Amino acid sequence: ETTQEALDVLEARRLGKLSMTGLVMGSCSLQLAEELQDKMLTQLGVGGGKVDLIDANSSERVDRVVRYSHPVELRGRNPRNDSSHAMLMTIMVGPSSIKRRVLLGLISEVLNEVAFKVLRTELQLGYVAGGSVSAISNILTVSCFVQSEVALPDVAEEQCEKVLAIHVVDALEKLSEAEFANIKESLRLQLLQPPLSLGEETEHFWAPILLGRCFNTSAEMLTYLKQAEKSDVLAAWKSVVMPEKVREKVAVKLFAAGHDPATREETKVELPQGLKEQLQAERKVTVTLQGLASAQKRRKLIEDGASFYPQTLKCSLAEGDAPEAVEDVLPSLGLIRREPR
Repeated sequence: ETTQEALDVLEARRLGKLSMTGLVMGSCSLQLAEELQDKMLTQLGVGGGKVDLIDANSSERVDRVVRYSHPVELRGRNPRNDSSHAMLMTIMVGPSSIKRRVLLGLISEVLNEVAFKVLRTELQLGYVAGGSVSAISNILTVSCFVQSEVALPDVAEEQCEKVLAIHVVDALEKLSEAEFANIKESLRLQLLQPPLSLGEETEHFWAPILLGRCFNTSAEMLTYLKQAEKSDVLAAWKSVVMPEKVREKVAVKLFAAGHDPATREETKVELPQGLKEQLQAERKVTVTLQGLASAQKRRKLIEDGASFYPQTLKCSLAEGDAPEAVEDVLPSLGLIRREPR
């Protein structure tokens, strides 16, 4: 049935060249694994004129992530048309590396705890509030989110900015040696945790097999974790949330029923002067899109000079932190490759 569904999709979409990725796990020989793959390819019509596979080395193994030329803000109505506002802001940190993954991993627990404490418990903005460190493909991100019936998205954004730049920094600076050691130990145990189910085992091995590398990422992270200091964590965090440049940031703001997304009301959030100036400078160059996402809005971002982040993988300490210079740019609808600088 699954095979027939796949054939129907191929026929309906009239797809030409595809890439196929397979993973066989269990007590079977390499020969049997190859036979299973050949059988599947035959049933899908590969080699019979219906479907052709591209060369394995040409397959795109790291998903591309769009890099906007300016901060982007999307303002729209809550599609449920109820009394809740929602705001999600994401800072695009850049290509991951062993050091970045470790340092932001140490911050993650502190960020989530502090964001919930301030936004939910102290400010009472709403039950859904917090912060996280995550990744989109090979790009690390830092996010803060609030769903609220009492705070407009513009207010929620500034409160999040205050959490990232002030409250999290204060929490990190106040960590005792014992508390920081506990956070490091927690991350160490996470890295040492083996897969506990078939699904987790598949997920654990899938990416390195697909990429053909990065099999020892956890070991490399453990090596750097031993030498990571609190000062390293603070420096890494400040470089993300308070860099001496305009940040690569995306904000999505959904307004409750009865509120006009196009109207930006003056907020009364008390911000330190430095943070206030940073937000004002970024707002001047932010591309603001009204309404929900659409093909027309995506086209506008492309025409404004959007590009792709480098599809680089930093799997060892020896590879460092600096991203490669080669990247794809999309000045219009066609792809143009920028030469190395």
